[in-house]
Amino acid sequence: MDSGCIKTKCNVNKLIIVWVSDFYDIELHGLCTHNGSLCEFETDYETNIATIYSLSFIQKTKWLIRKRVFEICVGYFWSYKNDCYEMKFKKPTWFWKIVFNLYYDVFSKI
Repeated sequence: MDSGCIKTKCNVNKLIIVWVSDFYDIELHGLCTHNGSLCEFETDYETNIATIYSLSFIQKTKWLIRKRVFEICVGYFWSYKNDCYEMKFKKPTWFWKIVFNLYYDVFSKI
């Protein structure tokens, strides 16, 4: 599998999404599965057409670490399971506000 190789294009509604890293009315960027393989997708906002890219082992590892850090610090808001996202809030709220701010101040910039 070549890193960054375009695999295919399809409508964003037909993607099997794993995690969304960028959302603005539609899923713009994130992870999806395509033919049983973990891939990166990027959606054109105007056309709703997603371009799916294959990932190297190192790229997959980075994406999965980024996804897990987001889930720990922020929540499962953009993690998709069985084609729908899970909305879960964590308690105690004061602690998770600190971790949430830590994610957006430090981890998201890495």
